[in-house]
Amino acid sequence: MSASTYYGRPEYGRGFYGGRASIYSPVGATIQVIDRFGAVKAWFQIGMGNLMGLQFTADEAGSRDFMLFFATYVNIIKTDIIKIYIFDHDDPFFTGVVRSAPVRGSTAQEYTYSGFGLIDFLDRINTESQAYVAQTIEEIIYDLLDTRVVPNSQIIKNPVKIVPPAVTVANFNLNYVACKEAFDNLLSIANAGGDYLYGVDEFGEFFFRERSTDVVTLTVGTSGRNSIEEYQPEDSVEAKSRLYVLKKDGTFYNTYSTSDGAIDINEIKLTAPDIADADIDDWAEGQLAVLERNTREASINWKVETIAPTKLLGDGEVRIICNRPPTTKTVAGTAYGAGAYGAGPYGGAAAYTGYSLDDTLIVKEVQYTINDKQAARQIQLGAVPVSLPGEIIKLNKEIKALEISVGV
Repeated sequence: MSASTYYGRPEYGRGFYGGRASIYSPVGATIQVIDRFGAVKAWFQIGMGNLMGLQFTADEAGSRDFMLFFATYVNIIKTDIIKIYIFDHDDPFFTGVVRSAPVRGSTAQEYTYSGFGLIDFLDRINTESQAYVAQTIEEIIYDLLDTRVVPNSQIIKNPVKIVPPAVTVANFNLNYVACKEAFDNLLSIANAGGDYLYGVDEFGEFFFRERSTDVVTLTVGTSGRNSIEEYQPEDSVEAKSRLYVLKKDGTFYNTYSTSDGAIDINEIKLTAPDIADADIDDWAEGQLAVLERNTREASINWKVETIAPTKLLGDGEVRIICNRPPTTKTVAGTAYGAGAYGAGPYGGAAAYTGYSLDDTLIVKEVQYTINDKQAARQIQLGAVPVSLPGEIIKLNKEIKALEISVGV
């Protein structure tokens, strides 16, 4: 973010403190269109031409999907790459590939162009036949990117964003499956010891790293940049009371029960990965520490700031502070006042009756909608984050062993 955003307007920051030398958008969104060979084809801006609006979604795998709405036919075709910039932010919020475009000559009154984030290529590119023996997750990722993904797509390999755990996989065999399936299995292995994500981000760069712990704080019912109108969370996942843990070979190992007597009976079976018996206890306790919680989820709406908007995508955490007074109140004390909310000869005010919320939830998905009437985010929030250093915190998923064969 440049200082000239605040001290120099218009276009490139003219004024005493100006001098901005990057993209500037006085409107809600700007679209850059690039052909499959890397040449810039066009720029479009909402309110300055025929671009009426757009919608895009980012989730834990990065840029997911988008829709662009035009009043007329424009020169955008399938395989074009688009980048979406929001207001005056220097960086793109989304990078994707066009997969659907209207037919020229149509009598439609609105022309919609849509597609997906560059992660779509991982579903389209085949691993071919690969056999990895005693190689780390990082080595396998690099080989798949170098030999299959990067040469056949616009996905960029940035080693800074590839930080998997230091795990050596005994055998990892790939038999003509989609690259996405291979990365899904590598993610399952990584999540046996942490909370990892992989995908393709808003810059078009592949990432494989731990979930971000960055926190955006929002307050309910106040005014300002970080304010939302309402917050209605739900306790969506019931806690587990007991785990029956099996070893990789299917034999029973042990039972682990919660110490919270308020949890209703809710028993499940889990199979441990291919680890030593001595390590299964730590793994199971890490599982139980997460699964014995009633996790919370919520959907919130947050207006996009018109100056230096916060880049909130499908990662990190959101803290919600909600202390809005309830709709009903009770009066404290006598007619002349008594107690904390009305002491003294002229007291008698209404006392606060209710609960305050202070939640921190992980960001699962963010959908942006921008047109000439609104610029808003709809944010899907998920489970309360958990930090268990040195223990396994993988959630309720199927667990792959470290010796894997994928495909037929």
